[in-house]
Amino acid sequence: MQRIRSKSKLMLWAGLFCLGPTVSGPQVQAQTLTYTDIANRLIDLQYLATLPEPGITTKEFSSYDRASTYNAATDAYVNWFANADASGTVNGNLLAEMSRPGVIWVCWAASSSGSLMPTYFNGAGNPSTNLTFEDLFGGIAPFNYSKLSYHCPTAGGDCYVPIPYSSSCRITGRNDYFHFCYTSFPANAVLPTWQSGSTEEKATLTRINNFLANNIGTDPAGARPGEITEIDTIRIGSGVGAVSTIKILRGGPGVITALKVKASNVTTGNRTIDRVKLRELSLRIFWDNDVTPSVWAPLGDFFGTAFGYNPYKSVPLGMTASEFYSYWYMPYKDSAKIQLLNDGSTADTVIFTIVHSAVQNINNLARFHAKWHRDFLLPTRTDRNQSANGGCVDWTVCKVTGRGRYVGTMQCDHNPNGGWWGEGDEKFFVDGEKFPSWFGTGNEDYFGYAWGAEDTFTRSFNNQPFVQGEQMASLNRFHIPDQIPFQTSFEGCIEKYFPNSAPDLRAVTAYWYMAPGGTDPYLQLPVTDRIPYFVTTYQVPPATTWKDPYKDNVAVAPEKKVAFSELQKRFKAYVNRAGMLMVHVPQGVNGKVQLFDPRGGVPRVSMPIDREGKCAISTSSLTNGSYLLRVVTPQGISTGNIVIAD
Repeated sequence: MQRIRSKSKLMLWAGLFCLGPTVSGPQVQAQTLTYTDIANRLIDLQYLATLPEPGITTKEFSSYDRASTYNAATDAYVNWFANADASGTVNGNLLAEMSRPGVIWVCWAASSSGSLMPTYFNGAGNPSTNLTFEDLFGGIAPFNYSKLSYHCPTAGGDCYVPIPYSSSCRITGRNDYFHFCYTSFPANAVLPTWQSGSTEEKATLTRINNFLANNIGTDPAGARPGEITEIDTIRIGSGVGAVSTIKILRGGPGVITALKVKASNVTTGNRTIDRVKLRELSLRIFWDNDVTPSVWAPLGDFFGTAFGYNPYKSVPLGMTASEFYSYWYMPYKDSAKIQLLNDGSTADTVIFTIVHSAVQNINNLARFHAKWHRDFLLPTRTDRNQSANGGCVDWTVCKVTGRGRYVGTMQCDHNPNGGWWGEGDEKFFVDGEKFPSWFGTGNEDYFGYAWGAEDTFTRSFNNQPFVQGEQMASLNRFHIPDQIPFQTSFEGCIEKYFPNSAPDLRAVTAYWYMAPGGTDPYLQLPVTDRIPYFVTTYQVPPATTWKDPYKDNVAVAPEKKVAFSELQKRFKAYVNRAGMLMVHVPQGVNGKVQLFDPRGGVPRVSMPIDREGKCAISTSSLTNGSYLLRVVTPQGISTGNIVIAD
């Protein structure tokens, strides 16, 4: 074991990345934040471990389909999987309305075009800004920070430039497919208002953008006073249940600030071998003599990606040619025990680097949790889970009780028959909400891109390190500035449109912080749950045979029939047994398919045509009757009437 101690002197970081005011106890104290304090939270991993202050919330405004509602009188979720997500607004042209001091952390849109968005800060009668999404994503001042504001791989873009306001914010306009993720503070908080490029804003954002451009993959905090770096070579045996303790840290309070694995010890360069090996090996961490681990995940999944070794770099996690790294800030009061498990048939030697130091104010710090699972704690009520009939489900990513912050999602989908798996919306229920305060517009939208992406990409907060057409994908999103605080409970879901029998098989690693004593229900899972489902050819059981929407050429025993008028002469369309309306156009045609009520108005559904000229639309929320089907392509617009009937 190599042991390296840093010099006990104040490091330069202390002056560069301040944490903002310290909070202690449950009392609400007035906060005063400068723009520098706010922007520093883009890369402040230590702040995530502080227990959330009462009265601070993080929510999302989006264009989700307002047909999805909750009826409190009947305790029923109505049209819960409605999918006309292009045109939902708060009211008319009101896109978002925040009534307390706050910060917009993330702006996302599926298209960088669109109308102007007059935005009113602090009750102003005239617009404080009047921007389009292209202004946010296009690299033009004051958003000219390439690692914070950029176009998505296929269309649209993300903007992580923080936009604060001192008392309120109203965003108006008309735009398809948008998200605004924001934090609200108590009314007595003192925050600045966005100045569209003040000297302080430019200096702070330039410094952070430079770090993300040149130093991502290192700890944003730099070296801490008195930190210790230990390098341990671990020999672990083979066979199901083999365990080797990497490190036991005692004499807390302390904190692990970096955990790394030498890449050459756990990768071979052969994807077939590596994707199995990185699921056979798993990481387990216990805090403060707990009998159940707070961290358990397959080794590769813990570091943010699945299906083997996939290089990428983000702020908290990444894989490089030399190492897998984690900079999650992981405090403990008394002790930390880190273990490596091996359920494979081959013994391994693995080299770990662990950086740790002493910590103060442990009573105000939560414990880090990371858990991997598949299909656990899914809703049992049928208005949120229609998977038994081949329909959608609010697929549970993380469901815990206690006080803490939700900080990240790593998701992988195995969808061997193809077909677009990513249509489902994310829904985050905080502190017992019946209707989620975070309701998105699509799986890929949540992960920071749009219209599907068949190429890998890597960003500071969201990545697709691996993708194989529409058959396999591994994605992550880390909520660093936009962490979601909760006081009593958190339930995060992402809709899953295709059933397991398709097959569309999903797994996640959820990352969160929680005070000691909270309920973490996630247990270690056997290797049989982690590997066979994606390395063998999936055979659909005869009793649940399900036709894949993108590969059906004819409707076999359909549950619903579709009658066509003139449209049938040019395009193939039908409803398959999974309840999906399939529209086929010539391969290579780009565009979208829209479904309207006969009287017109906004589309009930608007879905893109994929590269093979196919589009799948769920009919689960549609009643029997006539609809207007419109196919919009660069070659023109074709319309026709269809009738959906049992």
